Amino acid sequence: MLPIPVPGMLGIYESSLTATLITFGVPASISASAAILLRLITSVFDIPATGYAAYRYGYRTLTKNLS
Repeated sequence: MLPIPVPGMLGIYESSLTATLITFGVPASISASAAILLRLITSVFDIPATGYAAYRYGYRTLTKNLS
């Protein structure tokens, strides 16, 4: 496996997911839409969840160190 210097695997993930879905018989337009929608959903929900977890962990660590 060669490392590919693409931030977030942008475009590579969508094209491979689209190709996989097409292989299983999903129409190309639906599979491309599903791949883009999946990227959007993971980006929209992942960033706030990670931010919240970092806030909680940072707050707990900060209050623990101040006590």
